[in-house]
Amino acid sequence: MNEMKIELQTEILLVGEAAESSLQLTHWLEKRGCKCRFASSCKEACRLISGIKFDFVLSHFELPDRTAYPLLERLIGSATTLFYSTRIENGCLWLPALAKGRRWPSAKVLRPNEFAVVLGRALEDAAK
Repeated sequence: MNEMKIELQTEILLVGEAAESSLQLTHWLEKRGCKCRFASSCKEACRLISGIKFDFVLSHFELPDRTAYPLLERLIGSATTLFYSTRIENGCLWLPALAKGRRWPSAKVLRPNEFAVVLGRALEDAAK
C-alpha cells in the first residue's frame, strides 16, 4: 500500500488595509508554498487567529480600527512568528515582534530588502 505524503502549507495572515493589494509580497509568499489569508482590521485578524493556526502574521502596525498591539498579546506563547510594518516616506520598515510565539531576541528595524532575507530564512526554518 502506498502512503500518501501530506505536505502542509505554511499559513500566513497579512493584516492591514493594503495587505490584500500587496500583490508582490503575496506572489513572493505563494511561490514559496505559503497559503495567504487577509484581514483588514485588528478585530478581523483576531477573529481569524482564534480559529486558524498561522505560522506567520505580517501586519501593519497602524490599522483602521486600532494599533496591531493586540495581535502580539494574542500570539505570545503560540507557534506564530509576527512582523509589524510601518509606512515611511518611500515605502515601509519592518519590525520582528515574535519568533514562534516568543519575543524576538535583539529585534531591529528592517528595510524591505533586509526583511525579505529574514522572512525567507524564517520560511525555510518553518518548512523543516
